[in-house]
Amino acid sequence: MTRAPTLRAIVAAITLVGTLIAMAMCASLIFLTTLLHQATVTAATGVESVRFASDAQLDLMLLARAEDHLVREDLLTDMRGKLVGARESVTSDAEERALSAAVSQVDALTAESDETQATQEVFARLNRFIALNTQQAERALARAARWDRVGTLLGILGGVLFLVAAIGLVLGARAAVRPLLALDDAMRRFGQGDADARAAESGPGEIREMAARFNDMASALSAQRRAQTAFLGGVAHDLRNPLGTLKLAVTLLPDEDAAIVARIDRQINRLERMVGDFLDASEIEAGKLTLRLDTVDARSIAKEAVGFFEPAPPEHTLTLALPSEAMPLRCDPLRIEQVLANLISNALKYSPEGGRVEVRVRAAGEDAVFEVSDEGMGISEEDRRRLFEPFRRVGLSKETIPGVGLGLYVVHQIVEAHGGRIEVTSSPGRGSTFRVVIGGLIKRPEEKVPSAARRFLRPRTT
Repeated sequence: MTRAPTLRAIVAAITLVGTLIAMAMCASLIFLTTLLHQATVTAATGVESVRFASDAQLDLMLLARAEDHLVREDLLTDMRGKLVGARESVTSDAEERALSAAVSQVDALTAESDETQATQEVFARLNRFIALNTQQAERALARAARWDRVGTLLGILGGVLFLVAAIGLVLGARAAVRPLLALDDAMRRFGQGDADARAAESGPGEIREMAARFNDMASALSAQRRAQTAFLGGVAHDLRNPLGTLKLAVTLLPDEDAAIVARIDRQINRLERMVGDFLDASEIEAGKLTLRLDTVDARSIAKEAVGFFEPAPPEHTLTLALPSEAMPLRCDPLRIEQVLANLISNALKYSPEGGRVEVRVRAAGEDAVFEVSDEGMGISEEDRRRLFEPFRRVGLSKETIPGVGLGLYVVHQIVEAHGGRIEVTSSPGRGSTFRVVIGGLIKRPEEKVPSAARRFLRPRTT
């Protein structure tokens, strides 16, 4: 199997390529700037030489028409000065020869018998000098235009290279970020209780190693949790018969010890619920949770659940609010009753100072909504995020209130098996409200079983 590149190697390669492109572009810009500067100086020098020579030709034409001796001397002096200025801009031997010949002819103007011929020769020499400078300026401008085109092509090439590098950076970042996001999602789902959440071992080497380590850790934790739950399930299974015997023995105690009998009976019921949670958790971990669906009035489920806790402890007030109309619901009534009984038990248990515990049932469209509210300890936002994990105890209650943290895990799994959801509203010191939403209210007799619950179905036995 080909070894995946590491994230460090990807970043180093992209950085190296980007640096090389930047250095090449900088060197090209410096080189082109130098060439363009030289071409500009050459063209400017040619233009300046042409200006001096043209002014000298103008003086030469004025000299040909001047008759006053002093004026002629001034014009000759001025023309010599302009030719000296033109000499400062000479850049080639041909220009030097043409300019020197023109200067010699100017010096010979006063000595020539045929001044007209001498003037024409000076004019011709200056034309030659102007033509040479014009050609030189044109060549310089042509070079500048050529290098300008080269610069444009290099700019386009550099832009393409930068675009390719940017695409490579995006693809490299995507190759690193996607597995990283997948790993984060797997960790989040595992932290929320999805024991089967695993990360794909893909992407750069470091991320593959991180995903492999997370998967190993998650598998080890899941195996540990399954073993722990299986052990508790086995213990719970062995406790059922002794508890049944104790419950039967309590019914045979004398009536004059009614208070003691009631107290013992409550403790046995608590132990039975705990044992039931152990067994349910072991079934859930083994994938054996099943539903036996029936159509029942949601109000009767709530009545049965509240009936387990009547009479309520003296420090609590337990109330039940039901709608006036029947609410036929397609569900496993014993499981939903178990959900409500667990929530009511928690509401009483986590309200150690007493207060009101309210159970409400209502319809919301095609959903049945069961709510259990208390005025107890409340739950912090941090604890709410991991409330439904197995063996999870929240806040200070884990030190003061007995339990193993399986009840809400079982509740959550039962609700999800029905295709429903459970919501929690709570504030520390102000109590909590647990809201169970189950779809499947029967509006028409021909309605079928909710699709989300079909995979948990098992035929009801009498």
